[in-house]
Amino acid sequence: MLDLIAETCGLERAELSAATPVAEALDSLTFVAIVARIEAVFDVLLGGDETSELLSARDVGELGRLLARKIDLAHANLREKTRNESC
Repeated sequence: MLDLIAETCGLERAELSAATPVAEALDSLTFVAIVARIEAVFDVLLGGDETSELLSARDVGELGRLLARKIDLAHANLREKTRNESC
């Protein structure tokens, strides 16, 4: 996840660590670009409430953990929906 964030920010991976404050690494446009990239790469759609939660991340590591949790939840919901539709 840190690689994807660094690449989207136009940074070398070595310039970004889990402890990097979000406010230091991301401006609002970069944050939007990261959300859009996550949605495209992982085939998920993050709603407004989810995006607001992501904005509360203090550091890049927390942002990565929140994103991973959102992706896992979205995929689990899709699997459940698919399973229910096939019954």
